[in-house]
Amino acid sequence: MTKLSRMMALLMQAGDSIPAAATTAHAHARPRWESCLDPWVIDGDSIRCSNLGEIRLLGIDAPDYRDSPPCVGHYGNHICDDAAAKAAKQALIRLKLQMRYVQWQALPITRDRYGRLVAEVRVGSIDLSCFQLANGSARYISEYDNGGGIARSCR
Repeated sequence: MTKLSRMMALLMQAGDSIPAAATTAHAHARPRWESCLDPWVIDGDSIRCSNLGEIRLLGIDAPDYRDSPPCVGHYGNHICDDAAAKAAKQALIRLKLQMRYVQWQALPITRDRYGRLVAEVRVGSIDLSCFQLANGSARYISEYDNGGGIARSCR
């Protein structure tokens, strides 16, 4: 019996005690859109969903408050501007209020160096990264656009 067939036999014996996700080959799995429940705006490029946790919007960087860790620690190429950071956050809050009865969805892409989920997020047909770029609340960062999805979506 090969190693693979022994593993399969053990999995079959385990039955329902192993979550389906644990038996899926994630390296080849395509991401799928997931509902974002109780969305909360953290800042101009991050939200929190009660079921998914903190999500960083794919492909963009919004200004940060001067007392935020990136600005205080002087790491990265961040724009540190309190008024611009507040405006970027407010843009997402206004959209949330206007679209309060529309489902939010996230397409997980990867995790960033802080462990946050990086995802395309949409409210109905509105992509949040494209929304922030279109209204001038964020800038496009190609290094943050894993797979180039935002570059394609926001044309």
